Amino acid sequence: MSLKRHYYLIVGLLAVPAALLYTWILRSGPEPLPAGAQLVPALTAAAVTPREGVLQARVELPPEREAAWEEALLVLGPALFPPGPEPVVKKTENGCLFHDPSGGMELALALTAQGGRARLLAQATLRDVDQLPKLERHWQQVFSSYGLEAQYAALLAGTLPGRAAYNEIEALLGNIFQSLDVRQTWQTTDGLLVSWAGHSPRIKSFVRDVRGEPVNVQAAARYHPLDNRTHIYLGSPLIYRDY
Repeated sequence: MSLKRHYYLIVGLLAVPAALLYTWILRSGPEPLPAGAQLVPALTAAAVTPREGVLQARVELPPEREAAWEEALLVLGPALFPPGPEPVVKKTENGCLFHDPSGGMELALALTAQGGRARLLAQATLRDVDQLPKLERHWQQVFSSYGLEAQYAALLAGTLPGRAAYNEIEALLGNIFQSLDVRQTWQTTDGLLVSWAGHSPRIKSFVRDVRGEPVNVQAAARYHPLDNRTHIYLGSPLIYRDY
């Protein structure tokens, strides 16, 4: 076989896996990211004044280490803060409450028991919503160093001045969902409340609704007469608090 034929044979053999890899990338798309990395750009691109960001982590604790975790919270709490001044700690009935001296972040750690298993709930409230993606990545590293896996939920809250008309809210939520590539959207309207939910392939985790469909993005808008503002909430996989 001539050198030229060898060359074309090698090129042909290399081209097949390269083409298959390219096709797989096109079909699979980018790997889904944690929720915070997706929600923050979606909200900041909208005409919403951000108020706070919330990150939650639910962790099932190994049985052999349950008793030790009450004291371990005093070590875990500061580790969950980004680098900076030592946070101030206060013990609560079922855990600890931490806050940094600058007031930029508050962290609540609580131990609960369900079905005979101990669970840890960590909830951080951030004044600067742009810090949410960094904090989410930091928490993943911290919990991994403890040999723990956490289920995460993220929430962003913001406001619009006055009472937004329904078509304004519809356009706003529509733009947010479009930027997140949300599919299978369902909507509910109840008086002053408008709520949308659906599934985004750009976010890793999800829950299933009553129909068995995957859901990992929920947005809601509610007008509050007391401050004459329309409050906007964006959560993943759902909004886990009253609004």
